[in-house]
Amino acid sequence: MDLILLYALNGLSYASILYLVAVGLSLTYGLGRFLDLAHGGFYLLGAYLCLSLVDSVGFYGALVVAPLAVMVLAAGVERLVLRRYAGQHRAVEQMLLTFGLAFILSDLMRTVFGGRIRSLPAPELLAGTIDLGIASFPIYRLAVILVGLIVVMTIAIVLRRTRLGTMVRAAAADRSVAASLGIDTGRVLGTTYALGAGLAAFGGVIGAPIIATSTGLDFATLILALIVVVVAGAGSAGATFSSAILVGLFDSFGRALVPRLSVVALFLLLAVVLIMRPYGLFARRAPG
Repeated sequence: MDLILLYALNGLSYASILYLVAVGLSLTYGLGRFLDLAHGGFYLLGAYLCLSLVDSVGFYGALVVAPLAVMVLAAGVERLVLRRYAGQHRAVEQMLLTFGLAFILSDLMRTVFGGRIRSLPAPELLAGTIDLGIASFPIYRLAVILVGLIVVMTIAIVLRRTRLGTMVRAAAADRSVAASLGIDTGRVLGTTYALGAGLAAFGGVIGAPIIATSTGLDFATLILALIVVVVAGAGSAGATFSSAILVGLFDSFGRALVPRLSVVALFLLLAVVLIMRPYGLFARRAPG
């Protein structure tokens, strides 16, 4: 029983990190039918910036500075390069452009930060373990689960109670109608893209004490985030969280029980969802 609890908590902490990466992918695709294959690079850049800044500004300072820096970078890339390729009819251009951007980011990070595997200890305030009665568990991982829940609730409030959220939901429902009502859909998409990149970098920062940072982690994280989005159905932040929990638990129990087949199990889950509910396991109805 204690092992099951530990596996479940590990899965939930990983699910929180996956959600931070996947929610930006989901909202950007739902809003502008824009498939961003460079999103994993923003996650890894956040982790590397954290490792570089932690000695000068501390972990909590890096938790603020790194996502903001990535948001500025993403806003510039979206404004100068990506915006002209938004739209479902430009899917091939999007994939080629963002895939190329992913490789550019990967090579730049390898050049600047090096290729060795780097790890970061949990911040002193959250170091150590806590006794849960039947097992001990790292305090930091529990904090990551709590942060994930806070982000989920914050995004839900923003989407439902703010002007930006109203514009995002309107543009996601029908961009042409939203534009006819005076909503600058290009700016809404750009803002959503930058915020999504910032959340991915935030995930990279809080994930650094859990997941060793190394080259290649960007593409591995991107694949898992895409699985989360496909399982959820693009465009729903709430469904993305449910999907992240499912994928996180699947990954945790798979690595513990069948480590050689854990990746296969994830892709089997993806295949079953695509066959049974191609529009998403947690989607209320098929799109369109």
